[in-house]
Amino acid sequence: MASDRTLFFVFGMPKSGTTWLQMLLDAHPEIVCRPEDQFGYFVKSFERLLTGYNKLLQDVSERTSGASPAFFDRRDGALMLRNIVRIALAKGFRQEGVRASGVKDNGITDRISLFLDLFPQGRFVYLLRDPRDVAVSSWFHNQRVGTDMSRRAADLSAWSRLIAASWASATETVAEAAKRRGEILHTVRYEDLAGKRGRAAVAGILEHLGVQSGPDMAQSLLDATRFETLSGGRKRGKEDRASFWRKGEAGDWRNHLGDQAVMGVAEAAGAVMARHGYDAGR
Repeated sequence: MASDRTLFFVFGMPKSGTTWLQMLLDAHPEIVCRPEDQFGYFVKSFERLLTGYNKLLQDVSERTSGASPAFFDRRDGALMLRNIVRIALAKGFRQEGVRASGVKDNGITDRISLFLDLFPQGRFVYLLRDPRDVAVSSWFHNQRVGTDMSRRAADLSAWSRLIAASWASATETVAEAAKRRGEILHTVRYEDLAGKRGRAAVAGILEHLGVQSGPDMAQSLLDATRFETLSGGRKRGKEDRASFWRKGEAGDWRNHLGDQAVMGVAEAAGAVMARHGYDAGR
């Protein structure tokens, strides 16, 4: 693969705006960004496959020469994963003029160290969003798709605390990875992307990916993926709970979380929130 081509990965907590970011980047003439990959499927499948295959080798050995089999291990599974991902990314470069081919997979959040090791020349974009908005957005999303939330949380307040703890853990994991490989890992906040700093935030991502950037290009991508377009005509902030693009508004948590829920989030994630510019108070 040509050295001037960039492989990249977009990830974040579910309902952080990663789908919007994927579509925004895919609108760039030099970028292809695949939607909704789930490479965790292969991780789990390879573990089962190699365990089963190693057992088969052991069984055959016991029935034949008794020689020690050449088993596969976790490193072999990691190499298989890398090849699968590279095959997926290579598809993007089949299009003329593409300089950066990427995937959006929120599961990378839990496997960031593995992916950084597998793709040391790649580029990673982590989308960060206020955990209270992540909780509210994911709560309504799960209800929309029919998820039985009663087994996971009694109410939105309990769900918010659960999400906040998960958010804090994931964000700290990514921050630790950034200390080791910060030059290839770029973090951007949803609130900046969706607000007045949108053009600067987009331009920063494009520069990180090594493609045509600048305020005009950034604005064209923001225009191409406006909330009004994605939602079918609704303005940002007008709610439709039956839509994946429910509201798209930063700070919507204030309309749904009471003081007890806000305190629960602060207890679970307040310190991490502060390090990333989020005020854990009301």
